[in-house]
Amino acid sequence: MSRKVLAASLILLFFLNLVDAFATHYWVVNGLAVEKNPLMDFLFDLSPMVFLFLKIFIGSFCVWFLIRRKKTTIIKFLIFPTLIVYLYVTVLHCRLALKVF
Repeated sequence: MSRKVLAASLILLFFLNLVDAFATHYWVVNGLAVEKNPLMDFLFDLSPMVFLFLKIFIGSFCVWFLIRRKKTTIIKFLIFPTLIVYLYVTVLHCRLALKVF
């Protein structure tokens, strides 16, 4: 995997995490969806802002960790499945947005 592809993948992963965080926050605050992750749901019940902060912080920390370990073979193999999951979640957010708006 080239350095450019790896860098682009990590940048995309970071932005997909942001999209997921803000979209989930919007949907749940407005009663249009529920948080499926029990840990994130607990954080949301504590405070929507705590949820948003920790969701962005945890996602950013994970991307930072991947950047620091990007030369490790296993990390190179883990980035793409993670991207697939985040792309799927983003598609779900887009489908909900199409229904709502």
